[in-house]
Amino acid sequence: MNQMKSKYFLLVACLFLTNIFAATINIPADYATIQEGIDAAQDGDIVLVAQGTYYENLTINKEITLTSNADFDNIVGTEGWYNDTNIQQTIINGSVMDDPKKRSCLIIRDGDIQPTIKGLTFEGGVGTSMIFGSGCASGLPERSGGGILIYDAYPTINYNRFLSNGISSDTERGRKAAKTGGAIAHYEDAEVEFDEDRDNSSGNNRSSRNRPMSMNIQNNYFENNTSGNGQDFYSHGYDGSIDVSSSVFANIDCETNTVNDFVLNSLNDVADYVQEGIVGACIEEYDYYVSVSGDNDNSGTVTAPFATIGRALSFVKEVGDPTTIYVTAGVYSPDLTGEIFPINIPNNAHLIGEDPETTILDADADETKQAAVVIIKEVENLLLKNFTLSNGYSESNGCTGGGGLLVTADDMFNLSGDRMASNAVIENLIIENNHSHNGGGVSFFRVDGPSLSNVIIRNNTNSFMGAGIFHYGSSSTMNDVEIHGNVGFGSEFFGYPNMGHGGGIFFTGSDGTFTGINIYDNTAAMHGGGIGAEGRNGWTMTNSNISDNVAPGLAGGMWLWTNNNGSGDMEGASPTLTNVSIESNIASMDGGGVLVNNSNPVFENCLIKNNQTDQNGGGIAAWDYSLFVINDCIISENKTINGLGGGLYSTGLETHTTITNTTFSGNEAGGDAGGGICFWNSPIGILTNLTIVNNIASYGGGIHVWGLSSHIISNSTITGNSSEYGGGGINVFGSTGIAPSFATTHVINSIVWDNGIFSLYDEWANSVNTINLTYSNTDDSGWEDDQNISADPLFVDADGGDYNLQIVSPCIDAGTADINQDGTDDITDYIGLAPDMGAYENDLNILAPTGLQYSPQANSILLSWNGSPSFSYKIERSLSEDFSGAIDEFYSTSNNYTDTELEPAVEYFYRVTAVYGDIQGDPSDVISAMIVPVPAGLEFEVQYESVVLTWTADENATNYQIQRSRDPMFFGPSDLFYSTENNFTDNTPPAGIMHYYRITAYYGEHMSIPSENVSVIIVPAPVGVVYMVDESSVSLSWDQIDIATGYMIERSADSLFASDGVIFNVTENSFIDDNIDVGIMIYYRVSTFYGEHMSIPSEYVSVIIVPAPVGIVYTVDESSVSLTWDQIDIATSYVIERDTDSFFLADVEEFTSTENSFTDNSLEAEIEYYYRISAVCCDGDYSSSYSDVVSVMLTVMDVDPTASIPDTYSLQQNYPNPFNPTTQIRYGLKENAYVSINIYNL
Repeated sequence: MNQMKSKYFLLVACLFLTNIFAATINIPADYATIQEGIDAAQDGDIVLVAQGTYYENLTINKEITLTSNADFDNIVGTEGWYNDTNIQQTIINGSVMDDPKKRSCLIIRDGDIQPTIKGLTFEGGVGTSMIFGSGCASGLPERSGGGILIYDAYPTINYNRFLSNGISSDTERGRKAAKTGGAIAHYEDAEVEFDEDRDNSSGNNRSSRNRPMSMNIQNNYFENNTSGNGQDFYSHGYDGSIDVSSSVFANIDCETNTVNDFVLNSLNDVADYVQEGIVGACIEEYDYYVSVSGDNDNSGTVTAPFATIGRALSFVKEVGDPTTIYVTAGVYSPDLTGEIFPINIPNNAHLIGEDPETTILDADADETKQAAVVIIKEVENLLLKNFTLSNGYSESNGCTGGGGLLVTADDMFNLSGDRMASNAVIENLIIENNHSHNGGGVSFFRVDGPSLSNVIIRNNTNSFMGAGIFHYGSSSTMNDVEIHGNVGFGSEFFGYPNMGHGGGIFFTGSDGTFTGINIYDNTAAMHGGGIGAEGRNGWTMTNSNISDNVAPGLAGGMWLWTNNNGSGDMEGASPTLTNVSIESNIASMDGGGVLVNNSNPVFENCLIKNNQTDQNGGGIAAWDYSLFVINDCIISENKTINGLGGGLYSTGLETHTTITNTTFSGNEAGGDAGGGICFWNSPIGILTNLTIVNNIASYGGGIHVWGLSSHIISNSTITGNSSEYGGGGINVFGSTGIAPSFATTHVINSIVWDNGIFSLYDEWANSVNTINLTYSNTDDSGWEDDQNISADPLFVDADGGDYNLQIVSPCIDAGTADINQDGTDDITDYIGLAPDMGAYENDLNILAPTGLQYSPQANSILLSWNGSPSFSYKIERSLSEDFSGAIDEFYSTSNNYTDTELEPAVEYFYRVTAVYGDIQGDPSDVISAMIVPVPAGLEFEVQYESVVLTWTADENATNYQIQRSRDPMFFGPSDLFYSTENNFTDNTPPAGIMHYYRITAYYGEHMSIPSENVSVIIVPAPVGVVYMVDESSVSLSWDQIDIATGYMIERSADSLFASDGVIFNVTENSFIDDNIDVGIMIYYRVSTFYGEHMSIPSEYVSVIIVPAPVGIVYTVDESSVSLTWDQIDIATSYVIERDTDSFFLADVEEFTSTENSFTDNSLEAEIEYYYRISAVCCDGDYSSSYSDVVSVMLTVMDVDPTASIPDTYSLQQNYPNPFNPTTQIRYGLKENAYVSINIYNL
């Protein structure tokens, strides 16, 4: 300890001697602000700052000392020096916004000056905007140095505290943050300048001096500083030592006594950090947690998580077991959580989100505040998993690119460096809505080893190369990656207004293995809508898809350019594609699917389909110096609108084409020639075992050869193609004139058949422009020599696309093994006496029949299979499935056989073998068959809206199939039902429509033929039945049924119609029953007839004819009338109606009586009243008709006072007699009395 103190005393003494003549400027005593004091100071002066908080953004460009009143004699070399009051309370706060581009607490700049900064607290600094001036990143800003920004200077910085620098307050709208150097950043790079004064430097005129090889940054305290990289110190360009010894950091790896690269970082890793004796809390844990609801003052546990990933990254140990950081679901952005972007993930970190759909890293960047989302440099062990990376914007990364994710060598701006190992594992990400110069979504930049799996890269943009992925000088592994919706905007470049290639991916100088890549719906600025590849590339792609991409220039799907180094070097590295689909891509220029130039790609087992271009090569276009190989591919339904080569267009010097075992079908050259293939001055082509069918062009429907071209077509099938003018199969066209070119096409062992008029056409037939046809089959005349034939090749099924040869084809053994006719066999792998003509060598093995099935008959079964008339067939039958028992054999010359020698309910096994002469093929698959007894006794009953079917039970049946159809032959649509019993109720048949039913029995999987059918129609029952009664009859009516041919009316005295029934039949929807007994309850119901089919009965109606009252008499007293009538036995009451109108049309009054009498006391004299009576029965449900009407009048008679009163009662004879219109009846009364006169009709 004494030695240490002596060392510091010597340092203080030296400083004292150095500054013995220096002035001391006191703040605020001499100047109100620190900056004013700095401006007034001269080299060697001391600016001494009193305690206080100074809200300033300072700049020093002099060799002065900026310090506090701390007593360094007492604190130097002591622990806890950072608790000194003067240091703690002499604060420079850089949070002010006087200049938004300059928000560091302190800037030290220019002239290699070496000021001293000591004893201060720096807090709240946000950083200064710096401009990069080289390469693609020229002129793009980056904020750096929250606490102190050092530029071309080498200060001594000791005994200072750096607190909470690197990001603006969370209350500031649109928070700003330092990408690098949250506490301190140091720049030594002539290509970097200040954004604030790029045109008017504020530096002094001091000449530069030799820079020191070490910077003294010892004994400082760092806490809670924030940045995307270099959280406490970031160095750019300096290749010396940065000595941070004895400094205090928040957390350190106590095993190595160091902090990680995220805390102390050097661009390109060129500076060396000396960390002797640093202290801090020991990192004890390996798992940390981050949550949007966390706090960076927490401990980072699952119950007390951090708020930012940046905070957690400072705890990563660079050696030993990896540190895993678990990030819960939520959006992590500068505004929402204070996250700083880009997030630079250090080595030995595993960063794992909860789920990519819900754990979102949102950089919220744009042109004015640029940042990628994540940057990964050279690492040995890193995992990034389960995130969405979005809204990155990194034109500032220049050519390096990477808007969402950048995986790069440490020297990330060096375009010519070697590949560097970076073993980053990247899984289960969504990378979307990002932008960069190159690689809007992802950039791999000069790295070897990263892997990408289960990643979606979508809707990203770029201004140059690779809108989805930029793959520069790298080797990577990708599995199950989806790349779609990415768009390249392009940039002006060498006179092109929108240069930019590779809407999905752009490769240059790259290798790798890519499996399960789905590249679709991307758009390039110029070439390669799906993929662009330039320079040497040796990558392989397997089991992938390139579809629906668009290029305004060349190659809608994939653009391969100068991949053999542009020199015609046929050994140049080029990609290999295996089992890749290239479909539905569109280009305006050559290569709807693929364009190859100076490249050597290999296509194995690929599908190139439905691509389109306005110019040449709907499927593939191949240009100069290309050696490309196509094996076992299908090239179909591609199209050129105005150009050549619907399937393939090959042109240019030294272009070598090798195609084997490939099909060209359904392609179209809309502009001119070569529906399947066009060779245009393409010198060399070897085509073997090709199937070229159904292609269309004006010239050369199958193949068109023009100019200086020489091709060998062997063992190929060219059929079904068409052309308007000639050469439906092959058209050869040289040129004449000053510089004639010669086209020669050698066709051998091939079939050129059924291609319209002129399957073979030589437009300039002469000695040098020739089709050489040998050992081939053509339907054109004039080719009979040279071992050619002209006979139907007998394809197995040309209409169905099977161009194999039938075993009886004349093309079998008709070719030659000596392709070049030099006496040595070139083909050694063939069957028979010689190779066959055409693309498919018949192996003389008769294929096993397919599609064997049987149809049950009444007492037999009908076997059928897919067959050929060239064969006969052996049918084998056995009772054992493996045919180990007895076998019965039968033969047929057709592809069917009826076996009648069978026992019912016995399971038989069958197989069929094709026979040709003495040759038998393999047997077919085995099927089992059985004659199942046909269900019998099918009957039906209609119950309301259902049909109940029954049939005779079969104890061996496992179930039954019920088939219902409106077609008695069951040819039309049928409904199927199933039952395990010998009955079935159909609750769904529509009424009024005839249906037919039949039953099939099942014994396990075997079925009988259907039973005889029954026809059933649910005839609608009548509805709306109403009735009317009179004295002796009942009238019924009901709603008309459209299909009715008649109706049946049932009458019974029993409501269940079980007895005493009488049936009537009518053809109309009404009926009158006039033969019924009065006073008896009768029930009626109606059924509908449709031919022989009858509905269920309607609901019944009940009717009783109640007798009308008779024998009505009345008596009159002074003020009332009394009525009586004969009793009706079934009546329960009577209704008496009274009216002054004999027709009872108005003002009817109604009275009731339970007896057969009634007295009316409400009469007026001299008014004639009319009465009628009806009987009521059965609780009022039924009434009789009305009785006869009687009329009554109460009359008051006057008596002559002069007349004498008779002594006795007397009645005189009426006069005149009753046969007159009126008569008078005279009577005498001896006293006042009521008179009742009853008149009888005798």
